[in-house]
Amino acid sequence: MDTLSLIFDALSAKKATLGHLSHLTQNLGDNNQLQAFDALYDRFKSQDGSVQNPFFIDIPEEAWVPDGDFGNGEDPRSRLSLKLELSGLKFHVQAIEVVENTDPDSNEYGYLQATNPQLETDVSNLWAIAGWEGEHPDLLIVQGRQYLVTMFPFA
Repeated sequence: MDTLSLIFDALSAKKATLGHLSHLTQNLGDNNQLQAFDALYDRFKSQDGSVQNPFFIDIPEEAWVPDGDFGNGEDPRSRLSLKLELSGLKFHVQAIEVVENTDPDSNEYGYLQATNPQLETDVSNLWAIAGWEGEHPDLLIVQGRQYLVTMFPFA
């Protein structure tokens, strides 16, 4: 299967993010890259055909700062952070490394859980606040690890 077909398959399954798309399209010609981005844009169309005005930011992997070590020997890459400014408003962006709970006997089977036990409450709270049901949200992939991303304005 060629790269463009892989991109369209991922988009139709709603599993591709802009980061994936940028990585997959880096070796495509301009025309194919435009087709891939058009397909991503189509994901943002509502049922009435209007578009939700998506704005895309591609953050390079090296911009993320590992800060998941809380003094107990945790993997620093279990949480990544960076600062972002949009139209003069500053945001704190955190990415918490997660995996899907695969224990069929668990009440949380299929849900995302933090790889760092110190961050499990954060993941549970985000899940509750966002009201996610069924499928989990899109995840950020950094160096082959998957992260749940949050963004809050500075106080």
